[in-house]
Amino acid sequence: MKYETIKENLITLQKSLEIIRAVFDIKKLNEEYKNLQKEQESPDFYLNLERMQTVGKKISIIEKRITKINHLEDNFTLLQGMFEECSETDTKLLEDIEKELTDLTAVVEEMRLLALLSGKYDKLGAILTIQ
Repeated sequence: MKYETIKENLITLQKSLEIIRAVFDIKKLNEEYKNLQKEQESPDFYLNLERMQTVGKKISIIEKRITKINHLEDNFTLLQGMFEECSETDTKLLEDIEKELTDLTAVVEEMRLLALLSGKYDKLGAILTIQ
């Protein structure tokens, strides 16, 4: 991949990360996470087994999403820093950046798909019939 192509791909990836962050609304996720944790601290919380399981699942999902998005952003920042430090003639570093960019782009695409499938009814089961 050429220097300019990597630069363009980094810009595209940055826009994708911004969209993912907006779709998942990290601020709202953090607030929901804190509220669920407070609910868990309630003395009578553990009396309702069904609610306890539901809240536990929600907390787990939220933790994973927040962690994954933060990890993506940290890796992007690191990759962007590496790119800013390299020159067009530094082929070894450009190859390393290209590999990392490919890996990061794959994870971002996975998150984008998750964003598309995170609607109100997407947690429900479905039956698919192929004829």
